[in-house]
Amino acid sequence: MGAIKDMVPTSTTVNWELYNFPPCLNLFHFTYGELEGSQQGVAKKIYISWILLLMSLLINFIDTCILVGQGQESSLAIMYSIFK
Repeated sequence: MGAIKDMVPTSTTVNWELYNFPPCLNLFHFTYGELEGSQQGVAKKIYISWILLLMSLLINFIDTCILVGQGQESSLAIMYSIFK
């Protein structure tokens, strides 16, 4: 949730050239504070679901690496885990 608070704009003008989301990829402009009322609630739910998705993918990757390390899966399963 702290990352959402960091997206509050510092000025009243919208800088559409600032591509700042998702982190490290910077594909599109998103500033949470520029949204109005109910839009903020929807954006917060979408952001939380995005974080949960990333956590799920990370857990899947770690679990697959453990299974490959124990010999229960082939090393090809790691590649499948990355592309899911």
